[in-house]
Amino acid sequence: MARLLLLVPSTTYRAGPFTNAARALGVDVTIACEEQQTLTGLLPGALLTLPFGDPQAAATAAVEFAREHPLDAVLAVDDGATEAAAAIAVALGLRHHPPVAVAAARDKLRCREVLAGAGLPQPRCWLLTDGDALEAPPFPCIVKPRQLSASQGVMRADDAGELRDALARLRALLAQPAVARVAGEGLLLEEYIPGPEVAVEALARDGAVEILEIFAKPDMGEGPFFPEETYVAPVGLDGEQCELVAATTARAAVALGLNEGAIHAELRLHDGRAWVIDIAGRSIGGLCASVLSFKGVSLLA
Repeated sequence: MARLLLLVPSTTYRAGPFTNAARALGVDVTIACEEQQTLTGLLPGALLTLPFGDPQAAATAAVEFAREHPLDAVLAVDDGATEAAAAIAVALGLRHHPPVAVAAARDKLRCREVLAGAGLPQPRCWLLTDGDALEAPPFPCIVKPRQLSASQGVMRADDAGELRDALARLRALLAQPAVARVAGEGLLLEEYIPGPEVAVEALARDGAVEILEIFAKPDMGEGPFFPEETYVAPVGLDGEQCELVAATTARAAVALGLNEGAIHAELRLHDGRAWVIDIAGRSIGGLCASVLSFKGVSLLA
């Protein structure tokens, strides 16, 4: 029977749908977590501890594990384990997005650099380190962490006072040890792109990007905060707009090298173009994917 190595961060609440889908497909699952599980020693082959923050060390440990428990696929449930999953896939010769592509998508600064080089429509972006300030920031603007998901720490500022408050608030968030470990160095300031926001779920296979669904995000609003709330499908765009969103998402994925696995992207429609706000080499977060099913299997998996 095929075996899936499922990388599950200790903070996730999404493991259940993945294991249920694997069971429905007749696939054995090994759950890997970055923290030691109480029953690991009693369930050989079922549980594994891996250092997600050190992808190469995680790959070495997974290769050792696979000598006794051969693995056929590796999948990360959430953002924090995607780089480890990519490294493990390379070490075991499994299909997955390349590590360099996954790392670029997670690092929002590097992602902006790659997409700019490919000519993709996106906000202008500046890196701010401790004490940095932009002389003439473009208002309204957005401040965000370099490497967090689910819109954590993303804030809009319309003037110098709001920007000062937003930066102070974001730096306080990034000073928390649990956040600092995964947020990356520095923070980003971006120009604000107005317009309706959509989320895109896609799947890349052998470099070809297939769009699975485009969601509307009617509650996203214009800030100052951007909580992840309601996703609606079908999206309600016309055919030309859908084609524009799909084509831009595919171009962004190809530019980053996301060529084998799930893709989640967020774009805004403005001035006749689809602007890339974010893109990741993973499936959509939260419970949003539960509304989609393919061949009886939820997109959550």
